[in-house]
Amino acid sequence: MNSRLRPNEKDRTRFIVNPHSAGGATGKRVDALRQSIDRYFTQADIVLTEGPGHATQLATQAVADGIGVVVAVGGDGTASEAVAGLFDGKEPRRQGVVFTVVPAGTGSDLIKSLGMPKNLDDAVRLAAFGPDRDGDAVHHQFVDASGALTEQIGINVTGFGMNGDTVARANRSSKRLGGTVTFLGATLGSLARYVAPMVDMNWTTADGAQGEWSGKLLSCFIANGAWCGGGMCVGPQGSMTDGALDLTIIEDRSLRRTLALTPHLYRGTLASVSGVETARITALHAVAREGGRAAIDIDGEQPGTLPLDVTILAKAVRLRGVW
Repeated sequence: MNSRLRPNEKDRTRFIVNPHSAGGATGKRVDALRQSIDRYFTQADIVLTEGPGHATQLATQAVADGIGVVVAVGGDGTASEAVAGLFDGKEPRRQGVVFTVVPAGTGSDLIKSLGMPKNLDDAVRLAAFGPDRDGDAVHHQFVDASGALTEQIGINVTGFGMNGDTVARANRSSKRLGGTVTFLGATLGSLARYVAPMVDMNWTTADGAQGEWSGKLLSCFIANGAWCGGGMCVGPQGSMTDGALDLTIIEDRSLRRTLALTPHLYRGTLASVSGVETARITALHAVAREGGRAAIDIDGEQPGTLPLDVTILAKAVRLRGVW
């Protein structure tokens, strides 16, 4: 390719690669990734993650190094870790840093909201040429596994209840059968053991009104992107650039009625089901009543439990995708 057609004559790009994603298959494709990068970029390098949380450190270092475009190569967990490194608390470390993803993981649901293709070379090409838009990120405060109050940035879908248990179960599996089968199998495995806690929630809607819900909870989804869990469509009306989150609350129900939800999860029609409440929100607080426990899912990882506070960070990150 003629160099005059390549981007990054001024901005440098850093690819943060999780070689262990997709069951280790990503590590075997690093050479192919380098070839695609050389085809479309003039200033780009690759760094490899070495374990959980490392993508956040690498993204933070990228900002400090003056990198203009950060590309996460892996699944949704890798993308979430990387985008977190672009923030200090609720504030971007540097304005104008572009974030995008090249899919190489089990779930890879975020790419559907960004419009990124699954093919490696096509995704690298789009990572090079854009276009960009000001997009939203999500701030969380919750209790981690040690019992400490902590905060975390996310980018795609947050949830709690049975979906938190499902994510933990999926992440313990081999994931050899791909995202849809892995998460569907984990969901069915959680059905037999899940005990619904009593949960109290209150939120602020996109138009400034207040809402609340209390009851036995099956699952709650808070969607910035539209998809999670290997193809479940939980934010069909949403956008990653609209300054709002799509809230879906599913009350506890019988096993038969829970199984009947499955087609709606994949079709994006949960809002039509009796006992499901939806809203467009900018902030939410949720707490389990004494004795109850609700595991949290943030972008396909299970970092802790309720209580949880969620806040939209509108227009806080520059996203590259197909809009």
